[in-house]
Amino acid sequence: MLLENLFWFSLEGCPSTHTRVEVRGAVSKEVPTRPLAAMPASSFVLSRWQLWSTALEMIAANPILGVGPDNFRLLYGPYAGLEIWDKSYHSNNLYLEFFVCTGLLGGSLFFWLLWRLLWILRRQWKLASHQTLPHALGVSASISAILVHGFFDYFLEFIPMYLMIWSSLGLAVAALRLEEE
Repeated sequence: MLLENLFWFSLEGCPSTHTRVEVRGAVSKEVPTRPLAAMPASSFVLSRWQLWSTALEMIAANPILGVGPDNFRLLYGPYAGLEIWDKSYHSNNLYLEFFVCTGLLGGSLFFWLLWRLLWILRRQWKLASHQTLPHALGVSASISAILVHGFFDYFLEFIPMYLMIWSSLGLAVAALRLEEE
């Protein structure tokens, strides 16, 4: 029933189900010395460029409100010309994912938030003293890494990323308030 490193049935378009089984007998100590066959490539692996162009098509088709939060992965298949697709894929671009899922309305609000954040960072740098300069540098580096990484990945599906991002934003705002006082 299970041989590691061969393939996932779900990636080959086979629906999953649950079956009750009872396994009896001694446990085999034999381990294959090599895989029986190479793991086949999934039939619907898309490149980053294909995901991005699919995201742009989805934005064009749903411009105002988008397709709904976290729905890129559930709906991109037909836009990419696929009958079966991996529903764990995202657009591999934070900014495109925002516009696909929330449309021009949500994407514009997201960019407004980024603009406000950059305004806060700029103001923090202007007010930074010798003592707070390392803090300003650290917060700016953290937020810069998030923004640059967002061009090549969508990472808001992971709770630790949310915590890191909101912590960085909170530190930026707190540092500005300290400098202004």
